[in-house]
Amino acid sequence: MVSPKIEEKLSKLSAEYIYNEGIGNLLLLAISYTDRKKGEDGDMPFGMPEEIKKIRDKADSYIPELEDILGNNELRISALNEVLELKKQLVSLYGNVYDYFSQWNTLSLAVNDETAIRKYKEQHLADKKVQYEVFYTDCVNFLTASENIDELRKYTAQLLKCMPMRMARGRFFDIVLRSLRAAFAGATEETITKSIDAFKKGCAPVLDKNYGKLFPEIAEWLASKADHIPAHMSDEELADEYEDFNMMLDTIQQAEDGFTALYDDLNSLIIVLYLSFTFEELTEKDAAYADLYHAVCDIMTGETSEEEAEALLDTLKEQLEAAFEPIIDKVNSINEKELELMDKIGTMFELSEETQKSIGAEGFIRGIYYSNINDELFDFEIDENSPVASKEFSEKVFAEFIDYMQEYYKTLPMQTRKSNMLILLGSIPVAMDIADTIDYVKSSVENCIDEEQKILIVDKAGMVFDANGFSYADEDFDDDECGCDHDHHHHHHDHDCECGHDHHHHDHDCDCGHDHHHHDHDCDCGHDHH
Repeated sequence: MVSPKIEEKLSKLSAEYIYNEGIGNLLLLAISYTDRKKGEDGDMPFGMPEEIKKIRDKADSYIPELEDILGNNELRISALNEVLELKKQLVSLYGNVYDYFSQWNTLSLAVNDETAIRKYKEQHLADKKVQYEVFYTDCVNFLTASENIDELRKYTAQLLKCMPMRMARGRFFDIVLRSLRAAFAGATEETITKSIDAFKKGCAPVLDKNYGKLFPEIAEWLASKADHIPAHMSDEELADEYEDFNMMLDTIQQAEDGFTALYDDLNSLIIVLYLSFTFEELTEKDAAYADLYHAVCDIMTGETSEEEAEALLDTLKEQLEAAFEPIIDKVNSINEKELELMDKIGTMFELSEETQKSIGAEGFIRGIYYSNINDELFDFEIDENSPVASKEFSEKVFAEFIDYMQEYYKTLPMQTRKSNMLILLGSIPVAMDIADTIDYVKSSVENCIDEEQKILIVDKAGMVFDANGFSYADEDFDDDECGCDHDHHHHHHDHDCECGHDHHHHDHDCDCGHDHHHHDHDCDCGHDHH
C-alpha cells in the first residue's frame, strides 16, 4: 500500500510537471519563430518545398490564435486533430530525406574507405607491426560481452559491416534469410511486413515511389556518383570527391534540420493544445510570459513593422530564453524528484486511479516532447494482440524480400552493390554463432590485398567497439609496439582526423533492427529542449 503522503507528493509533482510543460512549449513556439525570423533556424537547401511550406504556414497560423483557441474546448480539440494530421503528413514527407541519407551512406562507403587507405599509405603504416591476434581477441571479447541473443546479433551485424564484402551472393542471402527467420520468430504478420518495408527503404531507397519528390537536386547529385570508382581516382580527384560527399551530407542535414524545426514546433503545439489550460492560466504566474508571446504575435501578424521587428528581435529572443530556462530547469528537477518517489513506490498500480491518469498524461507529454522525427518515421504502432504469423506467411515475405534485393542488385555497379550488401548486413540482427563470425573476420583480414586494408578493418571495428562502450581486454597494450600513431587497440578516430571513415553515417538502432538516422536538435540557449 502506497503511503498517502507519498502519493500526494507524486500527484502534485505530476501536475506541476504538466503545467510547466504547457508554459515551456508556449514559449518554445515563440522562440522558434524568432529564430526563423532572424534566419537562424528552419532554412532548407534549394528553398522550402511547397508541400512543407503549406504545413509551416498552417502551423504558424495557430500561434496568434492560441489565446482564443485555448479558451474554447471545441476549437482546441479541432485544432489538436488538425495539428496531429499535419505532423503525420510531415513525417511521411520526411521519408524522402531519410532515403537520401540511406543512398548517401551506400555511395560514400567506398570513398571513405579509399581515402582512409591512402592516408595509411602516406603514413607508411604498412611498415609497422600490428598485432592482429590481439585484435581477434578483442572481437571475441566484444561478442561475448553481449548480454543476450538479441544484443549478440546486433554486435555481429555491426562487426561484419566492417569487413570487405567478398562473400558470394548465395552465402550472403543465406545469412540474410537465416537472420530474418531468427529475428522474426513469433512475430505478427504486421510486424514482419512493416519491418521488411523498413529494410527495403533503407537498403533500396531509390526504389521508393516518392524518391526524388522533394529536393530533386539531391537525388540527381547522388545518381551522378553511382558509377564512380574511388580506387581509380587520382589523389586530387579522390580528395575532391571526399569533399563533395561531405558537402552533400551537409546539404542533406540542412534539409533534415528544416524538417526537425517544423516537427518540434508541431510537437509544441500538440502539447499546448492537448492540455486543458487556458492561455490566461498558462501565463498567470508571470506577466512576462503573455507580454513576450504577444510581442511575437504582433510581429507575425504585421502589427509590428518590419523595421521595429528587426530592432526588437535580438532583445526579444534573449528575454524569451531567459524566461524559458528556469522552466526547463524546474521540469528537470521535477523529473528527479518523481524518479526518487517512484523508486520508493515500485509500481504505479498501487496508486489511485486519478494519480495514474495524471502520470499517464505526463508520460504522453514527455513522449511527444522528446520524440524524434527519424524514430517516428518507423513508429509502426503495431497491435500487440495481433496473431503470430504462420510459417508459410513468413517464408513467403522473406523470399519476396530476397528476390526484391537480388533484382535490385542486378541494376547496381559492382562497387555500389558490395557497399549496399554491407549496409543490409549491418541493418539486420545477424544470426551467426561467435566461432563462425570470428572465422569470417580472420578470413577477411588475411585475404586483404595489402596491409592498409587490414588496418582499415581494425580501425572500423574499433569505432564499433567505442560506439557500444566496449572495454577492451588489452587496455594495457602499448601502442608504441605498432608505432603507426593509430590507436588500434582503443580503436578510435576523431571527426577531424580526415581519414575518410564513415563518421557521418549516423546509424540509430530501433526495435526493428534497421539502421535509422538520429540527429540532436541544438539551440543557442544551452538547454536540451527536444
